[in-house]
Amino acid sequence: MTYLATEQGFISVKHQRVAEIINEYDPDLLLVWIPPDKRIPGDEGKEFAVLHTKHGKQYVAMFVKEDEVDERLLAKLWAADEKNGNVLSKLDAMNAAVQAMKLKEQMEIQAEKDDLAKSILKSPKHSYKHGGVVFE
Repeated sequence: MTYLATEQGFISVKHQRVAEIINEYDPDLLLVWIPPDKRIPGDEGKEFAVLHTKHGKQYVAMFVKEDEVDERLLAKLWAADEKNGNVLSKLDAMNAAVQAMKLKEQMEIQAEKDDLAKSILKSPKHSYKHGGVVFE
């Protein structure tokens, strides 16, 4: 698993992607990590929460286990918007969540490639080395 350094410590790239997708889906929703000393006794295994913020007030929309911060969490959120318990809608929500995760990863990879290309083009050198590969 790959991790990113943040001001609060290290977080999983996967968790970061899920958090971004949730916030893009609904800016009032926020995926947060719950420090061990702030967790409710008896609720072991619920390291994350989805917070809903509206009119300056926050409440926990749902608690989530660390290993469920993936497509399943996105599907739960999207399915929760449904008024009916339609099974087909839930399957569609899961498929959409999987696609959103893939798309977000592809966007990040493309952004890295774009940054590398810009850096190479701006370089005054006749060759450029990155990741063990020499570009001439």
